[in-house]
Amino acid sequence: MSNSLVTAPRSGWFGPRQVLAILGTLVLILVSLLVAGVRPAEAAPGDCPSGKACLWRDLNCQTASSGANYYGFNQYDYNLSQRNYLNTTSNVNDTATGVRNSGNFESVRYYKDIFKGGSYITYATGTSDCDLGDGVGVTGDWNNSISSGYFSTYW
Repeated sequence: MSNSLVTAPRSGWFGPRQVLAILGTLVLILVSLLVAGVRPAEAAPGDCPSGKACLWRDLNCQTASSGANYYGFNQYDYNLSQRNYLNTTSNVNDTATGVRNSGNFESVRYYKDIFKGGSYITYATGTSDCDLGDGVGVTGDWNNSISSGYFSTYW
């Protein structure tokens, strides 16, 4: 008989050293992304406070690269030409590209004209459309076309 060293086969895929190496690599990647300023995508419609109907000027429910720069109303706003998006000098009238209904229990209508004038689109509570120009979920192109909005109590 010989005294050769016999090793047992490994169980599992990785040993403790491999697991530590993988974890270390993942931490380095994460730190590199944070230092580079890469952030996860913001859920801009979530910036619309509960109880409000909100509008954004740009795609993806943002205004000036921020979801927080929205315009929101409770109950109704009969003339959006008198309003600006938060933290901007940009007027809301006929500039909205994204909308959200964060109302508590009512649907909201956005109208083409002031004082509930012209055609309208309706959104149920908790729904949004961050690209009014793509025709998905609405009939026609509603991009840059909204001039007033009302919750259902005020239709």
